[in-house]
Amino acid sequence: MSHNHGSTGTTTGSWSGASTSVDLADKVAYGLLYTSQHEKHVMYAWVIWVLVAFVLGAGFIIRLTKAHRQLPLSSISRRLFLKQTFPCTDWRMPVTRGHVFALFLYIAYNFIFTFADIPYGRKYRYPSKHNGMMQTATTMQFIANRTGFLAFSGVPLVFLLATRNNLVSWATGIPYNALNFLHRWVGRVVFILTWIHVILWSLELDINYYPKGKHSYYNTRWTMLYWLGGFAATVFLCFLCLHSLPSVRRWTGYDFFRSMHVFGSLLFLIGCWVHWPTAFQWIAAGIAILFADHIARAARMVFIQLRGRGSADAVVEIFSDEDEVDVMHITIKDCGIKSWRAGQHVFLCFPAHSRFQAHPFTVANSSNQIHNPDGDLVFVVRRKNGMTDRLCQLAAESKTLKVCVDGPYGVGALSPEIFGRHIQLVAGGTGISFALAAVSELTGRELPGTMQLDWYVRRRANTAWFSDDLAKLSQLFGSTLQVNIHITRESPLTASSTEKDTSNSSPTAVEGVSYSYDKTPCAEVLRGYASTVDPRQGTPKIAVLACGPGSIGPIVRNAVAEMNGWVDVKCVVEDYV
Repeated sequence: MSHNHGSTGTTTGSWSGASTSVDLADKVAYGLLYTSQHEKHVMYAWVIWVLVAFVLGAGFIIRLTKAHRQLPLSSISRRLFLKQTFPCTDWRMPVTRGHVFALFLYIAYNFIFTFADIPYGRKYRYPSKHNGMMQTATTMQFIANRTGFLAFSGVPLVFLLATRNNLVSWATGIPYNALNFLHRWVGRVVFILTWIHVILWSLELDINYYPKGKHSYYNTRWTMLYWLGGFAATVFLCFLCLHSLPSVRRWTGYDFFRSMHVFGSLLFLIGCWVHWPTAFQWIAAGIAILFADHIARAARMVFIQLRGRGSADAVVEIFSDEDEVDVMHITIKDCGIKSWRAGQHVFLCFPAHSRFQAHPFTVANSSNQIHNPDGDLVFVVRRKNGMTDRLCQLAAESKTLKVCVDGPYGVGALSPEIFGRHIQLVAGGTGISFALAAVSELTGRELPGTMQLDWYVRRRANTAWFSDDLAKLSQLFGSTLQVNIHITRESPLTASSTEKDTSNSSPTAVEGVSYSYDKTPCAEVLRGYASTVDPRQGTPKIAVLACGPGSIGPIVRNAVAEMNGWVDVKCVVEDYV
């Protein structure tokens, strides 16, 4: 940020009367320029928030009026922006062209306004107001100040994109977990701007200011509170960025990452405030967003527990297969949540594991009274390291565990536009939880088209996770719903070693469900369903809803983007992040 230019060094000389007027003229000119530049720093820092307000306002109006349903370019925009730009095997998160375009705009904004209206090539040499030593102000310090202000203005945006109770999601309908990519990269842009600010001011103070040596401006800054605050903020920002790298996050574990991320963020904000209190509005906004989100979470948790009369009981059933993969089927009764939608998730806190940690899980059913008259919450969770491993151990000792529930969060996947389309659901592994929730939410609705559910599992035995639910849904929808289960790691011959036969009359078979071992690519399955839709009523309209591991998202997005030339396909993908 803007810095004080007085020296704490020892005076070693003075200037002649002939040069005094020139020096004073430079000092006055520099003061006027400094004031002008400060006003521009503040103005350009606010530009991004004018743009954010415009996007949120436009998104809210479109969502409120459902205007997006009549936009003729919706199919074209999906073709352009839905396609996945990078594979998510490294980042474990979806990166579409829309994500990259939004990030490009933010980077372009910072790049342009870092160099806009900077007085290049000017130098002002004048005596210090503290001790009369000559000092030189150059373009370097104005660029440094500009990057400091731009970094500060990005701080609230980083927090806004990270919170569960998200204003962006509320206004635009975009689920907060889909904004995670922008949260990370906006934070990295703030990190880069911060280091440009640090490096340029360090060079300015150590090169252009006098005296040199132990009494230099750079060395004497370390005794000042604002400098120490900036140093602390930079250290904590480095920690936050390094600790958020996927490899580091996996190494430390989610629980440690989450706790230290919140704690480190708070210390970073305090350091920023100490460094430059006159820019308090940005830091105060970041602190307000952070605390408001945690207060909202706590209030919701208390409300849910009061309405549900305390913690609820979770019945956990464990399924294992030949690949040594354990999957838990969790059913929670009377938890206090009365309504939720497909695609939403809740945070579960198991006191037997920890009273201070809650983890997100996608709900595997809906609150539709026809399919779920008792209002139970159902989850399917694969055992991995950390909390799920400990939960599986606890469930092996006791099938009933106490649980506290916080939610639901996220935006429902089924918009009114989807109800008027043919629907294809694609699920991989435990991603079936999202697909079943969507199908159960549609129970009792009059649908103009057909539905097809394609579930990819490793082994036929895995279908036992939801065999009862599949049978019930198949019976409710009849010929309207076609369920196909694609088994990827078995053939009919190998499956017969664990099944008495592979026909639909076997104990694990579900009536109305077809099983295949042909390993048909997911993209081909999507194109195959689209080709069966009757085109006589105009361009076929299809909604593709998908959920699964990292490989599912890119395949579905890219296939849908390519199909949006000859059919109108809307896509909703719930990724594992």
